[in-house]
Amino acid sequence: MTSKAFTPKSGHHAIDRFVLCPVLTDIPLLRKDFIISEFQIAEAAGHGADAILLIAAALSLDEITRLTDYAHSMNLEVLIELHSAEEMARFYPAVDMVGINNRNLSTFHTDPGLSLTLARMLPDNVVKIAESGLTSIDEVNRLRDAGYRGFLIGETFMRHTDPGRALSDFLNPPHTNL
Repeated sequence: MTSKAFTPKSGHHAIDRFVLCPVLTDIPLLRKDFIISEFQIAEAAGHGADAILLIAAALSLDEITRLTDYAHSMNLEVLIELHSAEEMARFYPAVDMVGINNRNLSTFHTDPGLSLTLARMLPDNVVKIAESGLTSIDEVNRLRDAGYRGFLIGETFMRHTDPGRALSDFLNPPHTNL
């Protein structure tokens, strides 16, 4: 998150620190913000981003189309985030990736089954990313079988005192003898 509205303690626009990221890593960088304007996209490109996030709940299909086309003109990829079957009406086939956020924005309840349901509504060729509420490697494997290629898992690890250990345990669950 680079918007000053979401990083008020920093005292400045966190996008200023984003420029350091391409120097520190060679992995693709996503500007994960509430993108609503071409200015933010140009700013992301100018600061070294590789991709931007568009949140369907905050944008109309016309806005998603316009912003996606503009991002592509700036050589940025687009991840569109959907939260419901209703938001599928705002799916624009030119996006590069679709994130299905399993967290209901009204109740904050998570349902990993949403990713499985919406996967059937998306074209096979779109890169699918499951977001939020994933708590086991078995869930990840079911989603992978449904065509998902990326997984956003944060809370599962961050509520542990040792997130690195939690990740290791997640990837290598203990085997039980039956």
